[in-house]
Amino acid sequence: ALQEMIKEQDLIKKEHDAAFSQLTNSYDEYDTVNQLVGDLNTNVKSLRKLTTEAVNAMLDVGVPSKQKTDKDIPSYHEVAPYSKQHIIPWNDDEKRAFTPAEGIQWLATQLKDGKT
Repeated sequence: ALQEMIKEQDLIKKEHDAAFSQLTNSYDEYDTVNQLVGDLNTNVKSLRKLTTEAVNAMLDVGVPSKQKTDKDIPSYHEVAPYSKQHIIPWNDDEKRAFTPAEGIQWLATQLKDGKT
């Protein structure tokens, strides 16, 4: 009976150690994921700010624009959340919002052709 109790105690200790190890690994993984997601959120906010500045610059220099609803606006364009319609740089040829690169290309073409 004593041998069985010792075996059971050893088994319980092994289960405890395995569970504790798994818990420690889970906490480590949580910290890693939390750090990565935090960095990702910071990067997304920074990129969205840069994109918003590019969109505003495109509108300021006269890139073609159109009033569109939220559903027609790419997620990388930051728009006023309280408004359902927004003026955005619009690529008529492609029937969609200009990307920042396309806006720069459009402006460069206009300058090269002496239209601006």
